[in-house]
Amino acid sequence: MAILSSFATDQTEAADAAEVRGWTTTQVGLVTAASFRT
Repeated sequence: MAILSSFATDQTEAADAAEVRGWTTTQVGLVTAASFRT
């Protein structure tokens, strides 16, 4: 059972990391687009 909960925690952390990476990429993309527009 401990192995299963550990696996679930790892999956959650991986999902959080992917979400942060996606958000960061979006922010960089917006800033880049804004700088090109000026």
